[in-house]
Amino acid sequence: PMMLSAKYQMVTVRLQARGKASVPMLDGQSQTLLEIESRVQAGDQQIESVMWANDDGHVLRTYAPAIQMFAYRVDEPTDEALRGDGPDWSLAFDVAGRLDKPAESSRVAYRVSPSAAVAKTGGPIKIPSAPGQLVRSMPDGSVQVLVSRKQETPTKGFVQSDLEPTEEDRRPNQWLDSNSPLIRRIVEYALDDKENASAREVALQLTRTAKSTFDEQTHLFLGFRRASEIERVGDSTDHAIVLSAMLRARRIPARLASGVVYLPGDQDRMVYHTWTLAYVDGSWLSLDATLGTMAPPDRITLGTTTLDEGTEYVSIDAVTAVAGTIDIAIVGAQ
Repeated sequence: PMMLSAKYQMVTVRLQARGKASVPMLDGQSQTLLEIESRVQAGDQQIESVMWANDDGHVLRTYAPAIQMFAYRVDEPTDEALRGDGPDWSLAFDVAGRLDKPAESSRVAYRVSPSAAVAKTGGPIKIPSAPGQLVRSMPDGSVQVLVSRKQETPTKGFVQSDLEPTEEDRRPNQWLDSNSPLIRRIVEYALDDKENASAREVALQLTRTAKSTFDEQTHLFLGFRRASEIERVGDSTDHAIVLSAMLRARRIPARLASGVVYLPGDQDRMVYHTWTLAYVDGSWLSLDATLGTMAPPDRITLGTTTLDEGTEYVSIDAVTAVAGTIDIAIVGAQ
């Protein structure tokens, strides 16, 4: 028995050594390592993997057959050489199709399908409805997703979100310390000339302010940090935490949304990203503090959290859970 990392869930792990094997590594050379089969029983779910360890007990390679993914343990110089000079995206998905002007789009339609490995087992995929995101399950196992910044009326089997704000969206907590003097001072300064501003205007001003508190954005997930203690370099999660704390300081309900956002390039991708949902005038606004404005429909929401659930990593668990299990295609945009 052990505690499963990130989920705070007790599981049963069974390990069985299969003997020594010659294992190819990233440098093209082979090493003689101990092959170990692992079975994790988490409730009704069983997770299987294979590990290869050296004589010191260090696991140098793993294989997850369900998502057909190999992982290697390397030193820092090797890691830097493999990544090159580009940004370090913690989690990325290839995407078919292209968005020419993501920031100018008002509606984007996606198709999310089971990956080849998942399709073989017949396992379903689940993409949730969320504020600004309607979903429709199709007979072939795929899910149609419509992300819109308009007020949409669900038709033809599409399902919309019924998320309502709760007291957990308003109060300070371990990470969103909206009651800290620093957060309150920043909010007061940001809204000094906005005495008669509407709630929507306040939310947008705080989004711009949250962006301006950072000198640099990193694409590497840095873990969770308290809003009042975040330094001037941060990832999208840091930006979302700071903005959510600022909004709550003004008693505007706010929570984090996690999912994937479109990233153009030589190989277009959807990459891990976190942004903020603010409940204003009876509906949720999607705000992105990394942009300093409303979040475009260039993203798919996979989960939301108030960071009150007892584990901070619940907000990214919904993203890591689909790694290797889905294929994403952009169907159209307006």
